Amino acid sequence: MIEISLTRFIDFTIKSGSPKFTSLRETKKQSADGYDPVTDYYKQIRDAIVAHHRNGKSFSTIETIAANVSNKSKRDNYPEIAQGYKKFLGRKQVTWFKPPQADWTAHGVSVSVNPELGLEFNGARNVIKLYFKGPEPKKLEVRGILSLMDANLQNSTRTLTMGLLDVRRGKLITDEPPDGNLLALMQGEAASIAAMWPSL
Repeated sequence: MIEISLTRFIDFTIKSGSPKFTSLRETKKQSADGYDPVTDYYKQIRDAIVAHHRNGKSFSTIETIAANVSNKSKRDNYPEIAQGYKKFLGRKQVTWFKPPQADWTAHGVSVSVNPELGLEFNGARNVIKLYFKGPEPKKLEVRGILSLMDANLQNSTRTLTMGLLDVRRGKLITDEPPDGNLLALMQGEAASIAAMWPSL
């Protein structure tokens, strides 16, 4: 079974031509090397956000980590992420719940669908994937992530709201019903990965 993260799979899906091949080659290299927290650029700020809700840590903990992280590049980016998350929270009364997670499989490819947050506010139970990158997420990127989340994580009574949080801008993008055409496209993308993987 070829195991790929949700972010890597969607990145492959939205690309075309040679960048698609390059994306998959980088994914295979990362898979061969194994997960290394040192190279996980957003790990510290991601963990701080999750701990703020799951463990009741003060929001100032997020700001402290953002301000004092040793890596200069992170010091240039983490404060913006912290402020964007603070903007998203605003005055919301938020309750944590453990977000569901699952693997989506097709054609021998397994994609980990792993939202970081389960937050209940304004009467809705929100399952949230955090998006940290500088550029705003592309529409197809958003639809792909949310469609896979909804198709794999939604409960039988459809009481969960799937969301992608553009953290820097404090913008929560919530789901529409899963796009059947897009899900079929992603089945095809999984088949392409399975076919290309051995030659990389």
